[in-house]
Formats: sequence, C-alpha cells, structure tokens
Amino acid sequence: MSIENTLERIAVALETLAGKSTAPSQPKEDVKQTQARVEKAAKLAKPETKPEVEKPKDDGSEEKVGNAIAAMLSANLKDAAIALLGEFGAKSKSTLKPENYAAFVTKANEILLGA
Repeated sequence: MSIENTLERIAVALETLAGKSTAPSQPKEDVKQTQARVEKAAKLAKPETKPEVEKPKDDGSEEKVGNAIAAMLSANLKDAAIALLGEFGAKSKSTLKPENYAAFVTKANEILLGA
C-alpha cells in the first residue's frame, strides 16, 4: 500500500467521522480535489512540532534537592540547610539555580553523613 493510498484512506476516515462521508456511490473527485484532501490529511496526521528548547544540563533534580532539604530538616540541621543554600546564593529551593542542583545534593549528603 502506497503512502498516497494510506493518506487517502485516512482522509476518507476523517471525513466520515466529521459527518462528510465520501461513500463510493458518490461521483469521483477530480485529481486536484483528491490531492487537496490528501495534503490536508497529511497535515493532520503529522502535526507540526516545535523545536525543543535545550534545558540546562544538570545531574541533580529539583526533587532530589527537595529530598535533601527535607532530610536535613528531619535531622535537625535547619541552620546547616539555610547555610548551604546561602553558599549557592539561594534563600530557598525555588531560588536555587538548576545548574547547582547536583552540587547542592552532594554537599547536603556530605553534611548528613557527618551529622
């Protein structure tokens, strides 16, 4: 089955679903109409995708940062958690830059292991 045949079948199916049935009993379309329907079906079958915006690469994740802060708070290390955030120029998890996540988690784990 060729791509054109497949696209034609998709176009017919889409029109049928939309209530515009093109049953075989109807007169045949001319080539330009068929081509227009095939192109329309091709656009519907292949949605345009936006290029992905490259996110900053980091080895940690926001979830890991949250878990590290929670572990420090659970271990009564609130002052150490605040000081560690300050080392990275942050006052809270939401102000910590994504590129610092991995380093923050690593240092938090070192503090937790030393406690």
